[in-house]
Amino acid sequence: MTKSPLVPLSEAMKTLTAQLLNVTPEEACQLEFHRQFFEAIMITPDDDEVEKEDKTIEVGGIKVDISIVRPPGQKDKVLPVILFLHGGGWSVCNYKTHSILLVTLANACIVFVHYSLSPEAKYPLPLEECYAALCWTQQNAEAIRVDTNKLTVLGDSSGGNFSAALTIYAKEKGNDGIKQQVLYYPPLGTTFDSESFKLFENDDFLPREQVIYYINNYVRSKEDYLLPYVAPLRASLETLAGLPPALILTAERDVLRSDGEEYAHKLLKAGVPALCVRYQNTSHSFVLPTRPHLSPEATAGITQTVVWLKSQWKENLTLKVHAIFLLESIILAINGFKSLNKQGQ
Repeated sequence: MTKSPLVPLSEAMKTLTAQLLNVTPEEACQLEFHRQFFEAIMITPDDDEVEKEDKTIEVGGIKVDISIVRPPGQKDKVLPVILFLHGGGWSVCNYKTHSILLVTLANACIVFVHYSLSPEAKYPLPLEECYAALCWTQQNAEAIRVDTNKLTVLGDSSGGNFSAALTIYAKEKGNDGIKQQVLYYPPLGTTFDSESFKLFENDDFLPREQVIYYINNYVRSKEDYLLPYVAPLRASLETLAGLPPALILTAERDVLRSDGEEYAHKLLKAGVPALCVRYQNTSHSFVLPTRPHLSPEATAGITQTVVWLKSQWKENLTLKVHAIFLLESIILAINGFKSLNKQGQ
């Protein structure tokens, strides 16, 4: 099997990965160790925090593994459903790296899609697997006890790309089953020359060259750059019209910040309700809970997601997050306002 090209990590990330995995900085750039790095830094919840069922499904000749995750003690209750498409540059991460998010999200059933990673799998297969999971969820709603009138697609980073692309893909196929879309700091374009790409091209965590590396892992050739299913920002207003309401969270210090914000503006122009919030003083992947605990920024992003979803679902608000984290989030917001006021004086 041909080896994947080396991941263009910053010097800081090379050093951190090497120290964490006990490898050389050169080995840290290998995709195998890059994948291990993310597994090592993420919080993993206890097994008893969710009820989980693993399945292999097949729809339209497309097979994919999914995990159905429910809050404990709610096996027989009909719940809203979130189709969860994890991030990781189309190339890394899995259920283990994202499982804590499933525990802290809304009181819902989560269908986690184990789509095929790149570069082993190329576009369009991973997107087709996500669509197969969507269709299976719709077809089996009664069996898995979910309310498809409250069906949300949610993804972080490249999972946000999949989520945006999937809403377009489903619409083009005449499937209007997605009722909401939640995108965390998504990569949605393929020009790599936006304002934020220029401002943060040498970011330690996600530099410009790493984004290009990731998307080239995913696409078959640069001709795919032009496809709205790869780059939703390229979709026409006519294509975007009629898509489900969107919540988009972006990070201030992120090369992908402009992608999410431009997409929100384009959705609004197409008549799609869209709320886009930039989290100040944060970096890419700020919602992902890394060790040792859920950060105030992550808690704030998750809390906003829950509040927004509950309002969309017309449900009473109940948050499954610790009070101390909510307090930290409030303090963080107050400090942010103080900082902005000082800058303005």
